[in-house]
Amino acid sequence: MRFRKLVWDLFFPSGFLFFAALFLVRNAKFVAKIEPWLDTFLPMFFVLLLFLAWRFHRGRVVFATATLGLAYATLSTLLGQATPAASTALLFHSLGLVIAFNFLLLAAMQDRGVFGKWGISFAGWIALQSFVLFGALSRFEKPLGALLQMRPLDGILKFAPAFVANSIQASATPQMVMLVGSVSVAVLALALLVRRSHVEAGLFWAFLASTLGLREFALGTSLQIHFALAGIILFFSVLEFSYALAYRDELTGLPARRALYETFKNLGSRYVIAMVDVDHFKRFNDRHGHDVGDQVLKLVASRLAQVGGGGQAFRYGGEEFTIVFPGRDLDDAVPHLEALREEIEESRFTLRSAARPQKKPKEKPKEKSKVTRRIENDVRERGRGLSVTVSIGVAMADSRDADPEQVLKTADQALYRAKGAGRNFVFVQKNTRKRR
Repeated sequence: MRFRKLVWDLFFPSGFLFFAALFLVRNAKFVAKIEPWLDTFLPMFFVLLLFLAWRFHRGRVVFATATLGLAYATLSTLLGQATPAASTALLFHSLGLVIAFNFLLLAAMQDRGVFGKWGISFAGWIALQSFVLFGALSRFEKPLGALLQMRPLDGILKFAPAFVANSIQASATPQMVMLVGSVSVAVLALALLVRRSHVEAGLFWAFLASTLGLREFALGTSLQIHFALAGIILFFSVLEFSYALAYRDELTGLPARRALYETFKNLGSRYVIAMVDVDHFKRFNDRHGHDVGDQVLKLVASRLAQVGGGGQAFRYGGEEFTIVFPGRDLDDAVPHLEALREEIEESRFTLRSAARPQKKPKEKPKEKSKVTRRIENDVRERGRGLSVTVSIGVAMADSRDADPEQVLKTADQALYRAKGAGRNFVFVQKNTRKRR
């Protein structure tokens, strides 16, 4: 389950788009048909993507799009002019370095808006790059050439396998571009594995697409398709982010109530709904604080997400969750709910007080104030494993015209009976038909 979710986060939809485009770009007829259309489409598409990313406050996508737009505009304009071969090579390598370095910076940062200090600074950085590459490349040929002629990998190649060292030394790509590009790929991949967000996936696969586009164009193939692919990947990353914003709970990572009601539309006539509530959550939250309460909700949500029997968990609101078992009856669902209740009860976790000193004091004070005694009691309590329990109410659709919202209400009533029975209990309501 976790492995499938990891693969899903890493490859869908950005990775799927990347490999699908690699397959299509090998089709010469397809490339010949789509290239003229892309010449008109790409500038407008980049503008649309900039607006969409700004609208959803995804500053990193805004600046990634600006980087790609700068590279595409520079190549489209300058390569249409009569430029010496040396200047053309310098342009390609400089753009490769710019894209790699910009994406490296974006991977190492978090979104902080577009018009804040961070956004204005990055916009100024891109404007400076635009001036150097697009407006005055000839003035900076010597410093750029000196930078690209640096060979930082020579010391490392002594310890590398012979075929690796030979391939790097024989490559026309400068070592500085290889180094920054390799570091960028590593940092982008690490950010994707750690954060596992749609934006991280978009940045990673868009960087691969744009870098591959520069390499393929240098060999005489299409540039537009690869840059269009990079833009489409970023576009879908913003769409996925907006979908998660609307349909997924940010704290627990579970689908939210809106996603639950969308699921109701496709349930059919046979299903089970369970309402889950964390026992004594308000008392626990008031005693230990909201941060600890959030930890409890995350703990419970992580267990609910792994429920068996084909169940799908949702964050209903507050400390309440909902589990839906499509195509199941009570005999199928209840054993998995009982196992879930027991697993949560056995999951203990340790709290550490923020007031606990980092080092043990050398001497104890002779007289302890009330504040000191309260802190020490809190430290002792937080050092123990705390147990969390849940109460569960279950109801099943027992007629073809059963309304999912009515079944949900019946499960909610069963939940209150589970609490009345002493909590940490699964109460099954077997009849969900409306009374007339």
